[in-house]
Amino acid sequence: MEITLSNTLPPYPTFVEDIRRAPDRGFTLSPAQTATALKNALRYIPKELHETLAPEFMEELRTRGRIYGYRYRPQGDLKAKPIDAYKGNCIEGKAFQVMIDNNLCFDIALYPYELVTYGETGQVCQNWMQYRLIKQYLEVLTQDQTLVIESGHPLGLFRSKPDAPRVIITNAMMVGLYDNQKDWHVAMQMGVANYGQMTAGGWMYIGPQGIVHGTFNTLLNAGRMKLGIPQNGDLRGHLFISSGLGGMSGAQPKAAEMSGAASIIAEVDMSRIGTRHRQGWVGYVTDSIPEAFLLANEAMDCKVEIMFSRRYDLYVFKHPEELEEYLMDIIREICDQEQNSLKNGGNAIIRDILHYVEQNYQYDLSLQELAEKKYFMNSSYLSRLFKSAVGQTFSRYVIELRIKKARELLKDKTMKTNDVAAQVGYNNTSHFIQSFKKLCGCTPEEYRNQL
Repeated sequence: MEITLSNTLPPYPTFVEDIRRAPDRGFTLSPAQTATALKNALRYIPKELHETLAPEFMEELRTRGRIYGYRYRPQGDLKAKPIDAYKGNCIEGKAFQVMIDNNLCFDIALYPYELVTYGETGQVCQNWMQYRLIKQYLEVLTQDQTLVIESGHPLGLFRSKPDAPRVIITNAMMVGLYDNQKDWHVAMQMGVANYGQMTAGGWMYIGPQGIVHGTFNTLLNAGRMKLGIPQNGDLRGHLFISSGLGGMSGAQPKAAEMSGAASIIAEVDMSRIGTRHRQGWVGYVTDSIPEAFLLANEAMDCKVEIMFSRRYDLYVFKHPEELEEYLMDIIREICDQEQNSLKNGGNAIIRDILHYVEQNYQYDLSLQELAEKKYFMNSSYLSRLFKSAVGQTFSRYVIELRIKKARELLKDKTMKTNDVAAQVGYNNTSHFIQSFKKLCGCTPEEYRNQL
């Protein structure tokens, strides 16, 4: 069976802003090697389209150091869909399509447009022509066949049997004489070698969640070995300092939190910081070293009990009643700790909320959502706690902070009122003007004229 791409030229996709892009990998090929690189990319394309696509591919090679075949990338985000939404003759063929799209999703991939899942260079395959062909092969794959992939290049379907692998993949198998960085870079540009890392080219990447448990165990056992922490203890009162918030290293702050420690993780890439903060792997973001250690000291002083401080294997319980009583003890203990935390740590929670609002006032903010998703407590109680500590309601505090920020922005007389409104969290300019006048006694323009 021959699988080919359509002879209809797909429209060139638009690129979503703020999605990370891979850097230029460097173009160092000789003229002969360049010709081979173009032939390797064009072999997937019907001949009648070569004249149109050859210059396009050459431009990619010259400016990106690789031929990605952007034109063949599907438009938008490649979020994994439910398995039954994919075409296929067997469940394995559908499942692999789910895994591939998951690896290339905007929320997961490091450089989605360049097929890089993680590790800076770990790719699902080399280019988007291969992606489309692999998907087409998987749609027709049966339980009596095996798809063989060589550095992203689908060699074809081979007769096998139901208990054989449905897909066999190799990546970057370099001959020993050429197994060096220089020759690898040439092979990469020519489109004959794909570095799949491990779970990128193997289509099974799941992000920091795949390593957080191992990182948690490593931190906890390191503390027990080096800090004299007992076997039933955790890292409360200790500080873990490290760096990196990438695909694997992004698990560090959550693993530290699980083990009871406070942590400071340094990262130079703001896009990775934003991703991990948005996904909940990081609690705070600051570029101030003093503030970082102040927050860490507060966390260490809190020494809040965590659920992982007591672990039992289920086999120690001989009867269901014993397990039920054990679980009830844990629930009662958590409730007691929560009450003590609210009594003794209420100010810490409010400081946390104030810091969060300061960092996110330009977005939609809901105390109910904070209560339910961040602090896991009753929203009505948190509302009363906030008003008692701050002296005003949460919504009033947010409005006043936004107007305060707006007054600062209005000093720049080149900024339009609607731009100021948008930057402080108002989608409706009329609403912004109304709120501003209510608090300041004048409109934004009147305020600006008084400066």
